Amino acid sequence: MSAPPNTTVDPAMQRTLVWVMLLALALVLHGLEALLPPPLPVPGVKLGLANLMTVAAMLALGARAGLLLALARSVLGGLLLGTFLSVGFFLSLGGALAGALATAVALRWLRPGLSLVGVSVLGALAHNTAQLALAWLWFVHSGVLFFYLPVLWLLAAASGTATGLVLRALEDRAVLTRLRTGAMLNPP
Repeated sequence: MSAPPNTTVDPAMQRTLVWVMLLALALVLHGLEALLPPPLPVPGVKLGLANLMTVAAMLALGARAGLLLALARSVLGGLLLGTFLSVGFFLSLGGALAGALATAVALRWLRPGLSLVGVSVLGALAHNTAQLALAWLWFVHSGVLFFYLPVLWLLAAASGTATGLVLRALEDRAVLTRLRTGAMLNPP
């Protein structure tokens, strides 16, 4: 009896498979977060669990893949949760894209001097700031809303730190390297 042939996946297909896997995980985390009660009795506060996958995509596949993942997660998450084209959807989409863009800029121009925790905090700050700016632009039209910004920034710093620590643990365990190289997809 002969052993099965040792096959490898085409590198372009590897990247696509890794991206789809990260998107699936992001959607699961997005849905899970929607089911959880808010961590604090503060309007709009979430943990930002799905942002883990956006940053992981950027680290493993590049900024474009991470930005596309943030967009796809927001749209597909809105469709799956029934919030597509609602006010919450647009606030979520704007925050996700602003956070992903800030993360991409930080990874490109501030790393390695800035840790993954710092990168994640910057992304969370951009996310919350964009959401508040959109809420002001579309609904409130009062500068009083911006008194809420320090509270959001404090919470963004906490959630960004938690996300960054998880990402650092993934980096320390070489998970991100295995994603980047496609090692998780090829047989030993």
